[in-house]
Amino acid sequence: MTQPASPDAETNRPSSTPKLETDVVPQSSSVAPLPPAQTETFMPRVPPDIQEYVQTYVHERTKTLDLQLSTEQQRQRDRVEEELQQMRQHLVSTTQELRQHHRTLSSTSRETIEEIRKELSDALYRLSQDVDRALRQSEVQNRRAVETLRDEMMQALAARDFITTNSQRPDTLPSPQDT
Repeated sequence: MTQPASPDAETNRPSSTPKLETDVVPQSSSVAPLPPAQTETFMPRVPPDIQEYVQTYVHERTKTLDLQLSTEQQRQRDRVEEELQQMRQHLVSTTQELRQHHRTLSSTSRETIEEIRKELSDALYRLSQDVDRALRQSEVQNRRAVETLRDEMMQALAARDFITTNSQRPDTLPSPQDT
């Protein structure tokens, strides 16, 4: 007996037809494989209409699975898009909140700076007035001190003149005997 040219030739199927589970013969390591002629007796031949049915079924099932897979992928894509959209919305709202917070903080800072400037200006004005008042008081005290010193000096000069004038008179000169 001659050996078939290909494994598909054993079952009289065209090579494009996929093998079915019934075409596979389990081989045990303890059992020797049967010769090809005996294998044909145990394997039923699949009629062409059943082969066509199986091919159509497999094709339709593959299309269905592909459609299910595509549908699942689309669901996952939609879910990811939805999550992305939520994240974008959250980012936009967070950004808006931060901008509003920044505006509020900037406004508050400007108001605080303006209040500090006003307080500083008032404090400098009061300090200037205090310095002017202290300067006037100091000038008054200096004038009084100068007048007092002038008066004392005039008195001292008058006393000196009196002493000098009295010491130059002959009656007030010491006598030689006193010496």
